[in-house]
Amino acid sequence: MAQELTPEMLKVIDRIQKLLNLAAKNPNKEEAEAAAAKAQDLLTQYNLDAAIVERTQGIKDGAREELKMRGGFYKWQADIWSAVAELNFCLYWTQDYFVPQKPRHIAEGRSSQRRQKRHRLIGRIVNTTATKVMAQYLEQAIEKSVRDTLNITHKEQFSNYANSFRKGAAEELIDKIGKRYRERLKDDRAKAAMAKAAAGKAEAQASGASSSMALTLSDYVQSEEDANQDFMHGEGYSAKRRAREAEYAREQAEREAAQTAWAKANPEEAAKQEAERRAENEAYWRKHRSRGGSGPRDKTDYGAYSRGREAGKKISIDPQMGGGAAKMIGSKK
Repeated sequence: MAQELTPEMLKVIDRIQKLLNLAAKNPNKEEAEAAAAKAQDLLTQYNLDAAIVERTQGIKDGAREELKMRGGFYKWQADIWSAVAELNFCLYWTQDYFVPQKPRHIAEGRSSQRRQKRHRLIGRIVNTTATKVMAQYLEQAIEKSVRDTLNITHKEQFSNYANSFRKGAAEELIDKIGKRYRERLKDDRAKAAMAKAAAGKAEAQASGASSSMALTLSDYVQSEEDANQDFMHGEGYSAKRRAREAEYAREQAEREAAQTAWAKANPEEAAKQEAERRAENEAYWRKHRSRGGSGPRDKTDYGAYSRGREAGKKISIDPQMGGGAAKMIGSKK
């Protein structure tokens, strides 16, 4: 269900690409980070503006697509894409799929199909495109860091040492993205609360303010999640899911209230039941701990991993640096 990018979307994506290219090539760390910050601010402002227009015009859903793209073979790659997708209001997961095996491999007795992995994204077209651009940029930045930092041969590029380095660099970037994302939402909620306290509903109506403009970043994150779920599962899915969750929460609250009332009326029986429950839990965990084994062996080279974390701190991309939702890039060329 792919759609086309509009001329306006193309302009936004083109500016984002140019800003990220500037961030990649600029030796000045502060200027590179500022360019990356402008790229993310531009995208966020575009999304908020588009959502306000759609709300005002009664449009139910913006141009949205499901994007499939080969990649995500290593966990660190999928984790990078997942973090960037969340930052850009997209749903993300990886998927195994099969393609025909090469004839010469079939002749050697191999299976007729071979397994590959791909990224799956759902979101507004401008957001899926920006996620692809930004995630690929981060992967390239990590690969550049591998080349610049590690003195390894071509054959060692995908050694355990090099992959452990990539894992460390990726996790450093993911932590940075996550921290800034949470800070942005926190700042946005604080500003919304202050605005609401400063100007009551009556005052806003008296001044002619439109409720269609009252869209916070937090509101937008939730509305995009719902729209993406509906795009994937069908119209009304998110509303039905929320209704099911509310019903389950109500039933759970009723059960807990009934249990509390019964325990208060029957303290001895309640204490006995609680003791039995704890004994069952302890027996369960003793049984599973006694089985031994350490599960899949951790192959991470933690010396390389630590070097990767340090390298990740120097990669000049910090998508949320330079301000919250209210501090957006002014020019929209």
